[in-house]
Amino acid sequence: METNWNLLKFDWERAKALVAVAEAGTFSGAAELLKLAQPTLGRQIKALEDELGVALVEKVGKRLELTPIATEILEKFQLMAEAAEEVSLIVKGNSKELEGTVSISASESYAAFLLPKILLKMRREYPKIHIDIIATNDSTDLIKRDADIAIRNYRPVQNDLIIKNIGQSKFHIYGTQEYLDELGEIKEVSDLNRANFIGIMERETLIQGLNVFGLNLDQENFPINSSSHLAHWEIVKQGGGLGLMASSVGDREEGLVKVLPDSFPEMIVENWLVSHRDLKNSYRIRAVYDFLYQELKRTLLMANEPF
Repeated sequence: METNWNLLKFDWERAKALVAVAEAGTFSGAAELLKLAQPTLGRQIKALEDELGVALVEKVGKRLELTPIATEILEKFQLMAEAAEEVSLIVKGNSKELEGTVSISASESYAAFLLPKILLKMRREYPKIHIDIIATNDSTDLIKRDADIAIRNYRPVQNDLIIKNIGQSKFHIYGTQEYLDELGEIKEVSDLNRANFIGIMERETLIQGLNVFGLNLDQENFPINSSSHLAHWEIVKQGGGLGLMASSVGDREEGLVKVLPDSFPEMIVENWLVSHRDLKNSYRIRAVYDFLYQELKRTLLMANEPF
């Protein structure tokens, strides 16, 4: 459809004035919305009426009311205002200025143990970019833009996502030496069947996952279960039972012992850095995504026992 430019006989700035009057109900309120002097706003409305050749506003008592034709026109002007706002957002998202806010969704363990050092380094590289960390063990919806970037321990299957592998997670079982002494001698995997475990997910899911490695656990082995990785880890550190943690964290934790390090296999999980495909055109988000990818991959590779 070709545009008939000869029909476009009004100024958008004056159309904005009508939208503002409809929203505010008064010239003074509309002037405040548009940050104009009230007489200036009044002149814009009058000029728009002259351009269109119709009366748009009537004064009823102390309030302004739109005429019937203005009400009909207003709907189109509001669509124009919404389109103009969308254009501004697109331009903002594609701005080459590396400033603004980027949200990163990550599990509690990633947010607490891995991201801090990387984000501090990023702050030196991009001082005008602000980071919002969404520390959650649930999956944020990138399609709905609940976050700009996410770190996942599974490969998403949705379309319209940018997905890069950042390395493996190697988890092991840990406990305090005092708790292990209470259990008695642990020589083989079956000896762990008499232990208490501190859960970090649905009990049945964790039971099935651990029993694959030769254990024979049931609900009685999980007296405490937490949706929080940090709460789970703190209970393990205080001798409440055995728990799972990334080797790169557990091996550095004073007072904790890796259980059966030579005979119990490490549990390996692949990790992925994810963003919405539309956001690849945002310089700000792309800069953060690329920085995270390089740093996460490098850090996990150097540790050789990633989260």
